[in-house]
Amino acid sequence: ECDGSLYRDKIVAVIGNSEKSISEAKYLSNIASKVYYINYNKEEVEIKNDNIITINSTDTEPPFIFKGKNS
Repeated sequence: ECDGSLYRDKIVAVIGNSEKSISEAKYLSNIASKVYYINYNKEEVEIKNDNIITINSTDTEPPFIFKGKNS
């Protein structure tokens, strides 16, 4: 939470599968312009917040699918 100001008005992603990661996404939603919460849990999660977009994955491993153009 102490680094939150670094993300002011930026688009950020939080990857997790716990209440702590959901809490962090909610915290960042008040600072960042948009938050993508990437949930890698067998159970889907819905976060009711206009500034958070939730992406649910049924994989049990982190979905490191976002690659740069040189990848």
